[in-house]
Amino acid sequence: MNMTQVHRFVRKVSGGDEIAIGICPSSERFAAYVDRGKTIWLVKNTFFSYPELEQKVVLAHEIGHIKTPTVKGVSKREYAASRWAINRAYKLGMKRVARSHKKWLRWYEEGLQDHGYWQSYMRRYVLASRMAKKSGLI
Repeated sequence: MNMTQVHRFVRKVSGGDEIAIGICPSSERFAAYVDRGKTIWLVKNTFFSYPELEQKVVLAHEIGHIKTPTVKGVSKREYAASRWAINRAYKLGMKRVARSHKKWLRWYEEGLQDHGYWQSYMRRYVLASRMAKKSGLI
């Protein structure tokens, strides 16, 4: 996706809300992240190396963080953002985006825990995956 397509996708998924998008040249651990305001920062080398479907999953998830600002707890925030993104994708008829996001959630629990990430910064995603499984989201 180019930046025009990114802006169009973000507008569609967010329901027309004004969400700023910035490019972050530094190498972060993530493909994108949200700052305390309404800005999604795309990590240039990482985000744009992903296939288009995965880019959409990442963007929908980050919009989910903006749309669920009051959730407390790191793992609960990740779960809430994922839940919002999956439900919104289904509502907009983006079944491939929703299914791919569910696939990522399943991989977080199955894949990351097996690779020793349990005690690292990825622990939040493993716990969010467990919440999604327990709630029936995945």
